[in-house]
Amino acid sequence: MDTTIPSGWECSVFANSLEEVQHQIEGRLTEAKVLRRQRNRNARQKCLEASNYTCYVCGFNFEKVYGEIGKGFIEVHHKTPLSEYDEEHEIPQSELCALCSNCHSMVHRNKKALDVDELKRIYLTSQK
Repeated sequence: MDTTIPSGWECSVFANSLEEVQHQIEGRLTEAKVLRRQRNRNARQKCLEASNYTCYVCGFNFEKVYGEIGKGFIEVHHKTPLSEYDEEHEIPQSELCALCSNCHSMVHRNKKALDVDELKRIYLTSQK
């Protein structure tokens, strides 16, 4: 596998010359108060173990690709967003799905989350 970074692909500089680089200021501290729904760690862990830490859509496994640093890493997606519930509820294991970061981002690409089976269909079609 070639890991050489192509010329001109510096990490955060996408300009033809240093004169074209514009400095953007970030890092100002702000305070925010948010409400968030609590996740069930046990349900999450069962999902991870059942999936063998492998993405349901594309089959990506962080440990196989990155070794020790990727061991035990993958995201868990709620097929029905927690925001759609008015109160706490029992979550069936079938509501959770292990997804790699890319597939999880694609599922949430639009305002309404894409069904994981639809994303898998799209993925498999693109692999032909």
